[in-house]
Amino acid sequence: MAYEPKNDIQVAFLDGIEEVFSTLLCNHVLLYFLDEESTEVNSIYGETTKKKYLEPYELIAKVTYDHPKGSDPVETVTRTAQFRIPTKQFLTLGIPFLQEADWERMRKAKLVYEGTEYLVDTIKPSTLVADIWQFLEFTATEAKKDSISR
Repeated sequence: MAYEPKNDIQVAFLDGIEEVFSTLLCNHVLLYFLDEESTEVNSIYGETTKKKYLEPYELIAKVTYDHPKGSDPVETVTRTAQFRIPTKQFLTLGIPFLQEADWERMRKAKLVYEGTEYLVDTIKPSTLVADIWQFLEFTATEAKKDSISR
């Protein structure tokens, strides 16, 4: 069920933050939700090696990520990234985001930024104004290239 802002203050803050992000930031991110019906899960361990995802949602986000360097030239390093996304985008797209169950669904998702796939580790709401969160902050880890199918 989609959330509807309850008063003018909520609408004003949501619209203002959305405008700032849309105008100043051009970091386009794709959010793919896990297709839980099509993904095969091991009945014993509850794990899967081949995940299937639904069609993506395009979002604008503030993205910060690290570029770790290994000491050995052949060493594999894993990047992590933080994605700060205004909740107004979830409202506009009709994506539920207020309940723990909504965040659990998002924790199973992946984000794609500049061609790199990231698996969501944590989600944290931030900046509460007039009883509505203004942002969701995703922390994610770079996905192994051979473990994801679209």
